[in-house]
Formats: sequence, C-alpha cells, structure tokens
Amino acid sequence: MNYEELHQSTFHFKGWEKEKNSNVFAFSYAVQTEKQLFTYTETLEFPAEITIDVNDTTTAYILDQLTIGLGISYYKGFLSKNIDLHHAPLSNDEVAYWNTVYTKGLGELLLRNKLDKSLIATFPVTESSDKDAKVNTPTLSTKKLKEESMLGFGGGKDTYVSFEELKKSETPATFFLIETNKTYNALRKDIQELNLQCVFVKRTIDPKFIGDIKMLSLINGHIPISAIYSWIGILIAYTTDRKYVSLGNESSAEEGTTGEVNHQWSKTTEHENILSEMVHEHIHPEMNFFSPIRKFSSIKVAKTLCEYPQYLDYFTSCSKQFNQQNTNEKRWCNECAKCLGTFILLAPWIGVQKTTEIYGENLLKKESLRPILDELTGKALTKPFECVATIDETNACLEATNKNDTSILEKYIHE
Repeated sequence: MNYEELHQSTFHFKGWEKEKNSNVFAFSYAVQTEKQLFTYTETLEFPAEITIDVNDTTTAYILDQLTIGLGISYYKGFLSKNIDLHHAPLSNDEVAYWNTVYTKGLGELLLRNKLDKSLIATFPVTESSDKDAKVNTPTLSTKKLKEESMLGFGGGKDTYVSFEELKKSETPATFFLIETNKTYNALRKDIQELNLQCVFVKRTIDPKFIGDIKMLSLINGHIPISAIYSWIGILIAYTTDRKYVSLGNESSAEEGTTGEVNHQWSKTTEHENILSEMVHEHIHPEMNFFSPIRKFSSIKVAKTLCEYPQYLDYFTSCSKQFNQQNTNEKRWCNECAKCLGTFILLAPWIGVQKTTEIYGENLLKKESLRPILDELTGKALTKPFECVATIDETNACLEATNKNDTSILEKYIHE
C-alpha cells in the first residue's frame, strides 16, 4: 500500500474493556481504508494484587486517555487523515495535549520516512452539546493519597539514580516495569537480586499489526514511548493511592536530534509540564508527575551512579535489551550509540579500565564504532536517534578522560 492510500483512511479509537475473570485490559482500534478494514487489539495485563475499579470515573478517564496513548503504535502505520473517537470525546485541553504528543512524538518517524508533518491528523474537539459527550462528566478525584511514588524501571543509570534521589527526599518508591511482547528475564533477575519492589505489567502489541507492517509496507518508526509508560504509571499510582508518578528523565533530553526533531521528546520538560496539567485538571489535584533527575545533566547522572557501586554490575543502557526480536540477554551489545555513549560518560569517574571490565572490551578503541562516535561528538550531520548525552557533554567527557582531569566536568555537575 502506498502512503497516499494509507493516509486517506480513517482511524477509529474503539475503546477499552476489562476481560472477564482476569486483570487484562483490551484496547481496540480499527482502520478503514477505501478497500479494507483493519482491526487491532492491544492488551495490558496487571498483577492480581492491583485492583483496578472500572466503575470509578477517574479510573475510567485514565483508561480512556491510555487508549489514545497506546493507539499511537497503530496510528503510525497509516497516518490516517481522519480520526474517529468512539470511546472518549475530548475537551479543548485534552485535544491540545494529544495533538502535541502525536505531532512532536512522531517527528522522528516523519523525518526518517521523508514525510511531512501535515500528514498527522488533528484530534476533534467534542462540543458539550453533543448527544453522547462525556466531557462534562466529573473525573477529578479527591481521595487521600500516600506520600509514595511509582517509578518507571528501565534498568539504566537514570533508573537507579532516580531511585536514590527519591530515597534522599524520604519518598518511598515502588518500580513499575512494562514488558512488551516478552518477559524481561534479565531485568527481573536484577530486581530480585537487588531486593527491589516492582509491579510488572505485560504489554502485548497485536501480532496482526506486526505482520501487516511487513506484508503491507505500513509506515514504521519511533513513537513517544515514554508518554505511554507515563500513562500506565499514572493508572497504577492512582489505583494504589500513590501521590507521585516518576520517570528518570534528565536535562539532556532537551537537546534535539536534528532540526525540530527530538528522539527524546516525550522525556522533555515540555511533555512533563503538559502531562502534569492533565493530571491536576482531570485526575487528582495533589498527584504529581515528575522526574527526580530533571535538572541533572547526563554527566551528573553518570557521576552519581558511580557513587553507588552496588548498581554498576546491574545497570544497562543498551536498548537491545528491549528489542522484541532480541533473544540475547547480554547487558551490553557493544555496537550501539547508547553503549558507546554510556562508556564515555562513565570513564572519567571510574577509569577506562573499570569501565572496560563492565563492558568486556574498550569501546574507545573499537574502530567499528567510529561513525557512531562522530555522531555523538557532533562531527556527523545528526546525533544518533537514541537517548544519549548532549554533544557538549560527550566531548567534555572524552577530554576529561584523555587528560585524567574531572575538573573539566565541574560545570556540568553544578548547573
């Protein structure tokens, strides 16, 4: 199917339902093209100890919004011209939020597929006079919340530093881990050995969609995955009466990848702020969505991690851990931008030798990584499309390592 045929379609958000006698929630979508109807269903399975009350209006509201968040995984395949909201009519502020998430969150996909941002559909505002509108239904809860946090678990340096920062503020934190289409055995083992509390959520993307991407040449690429994780975290936090929802997002996320496109957009202050407004206006006025390391540079995160040596044998910042096709559970692939970028960040603080022991080889001497090094240091046209440090931080760390002088990095620690 060509782009124009895909774009002329209508994308239907059909809604969500809880499967009987289980803690599985199904989120349904349909895409109507001129010639064919495509239907997809994604599921989230929560542990039995999480009781999600679907009759609570605030819970239902979160699930309505989560339907739109999860839907971006399927919408991206078609970039449909039209959107039909069957399940959850939207108010002006909700429309503004989702238009921003879809437009900026799909920026990288558009760029890499050489498509114009005008292809992204605009979400419709539901007028309060509409017959079936739910926009005037009160959803804001006032129930009492505990001074505790749900913290996203990714297994990287941001995860553990955020955890320690919350401990400093005397905020008890329980992790939540989203396992997409497979069990993350290596991360589960780490969580168990470190004696961490964690809620595991099994996310299953519809295999029909994965097959259609290949067979029908649907549009494929990066989505704002942190936005999806944020809404899942909000659902768990609200259900378990916790006041805070946290993700480990640092200041380096603010630097764009190229032009107006930012691979890390859903980790930026902009997304944090507009999502916080949604939470305060529609979910609970006292619930807070934030990052404990928002003001930390990547250099400060790396330095802080090295102050907790108990995590050095456990953390991993390699994205291949989460690749659905990856069956190798090695902590580091030693081939990607995140592996090399993290090696560079650690080396000034614990030395090249110790960093080499963590990775199993010295990535600074690996000739095959030279093109990636050029991207990380600004010698190439673009930064890697990965969650990596800023160009200035990378160059400063390389200089500090070469000169064996961490004083070069002081400004990144105290900014």
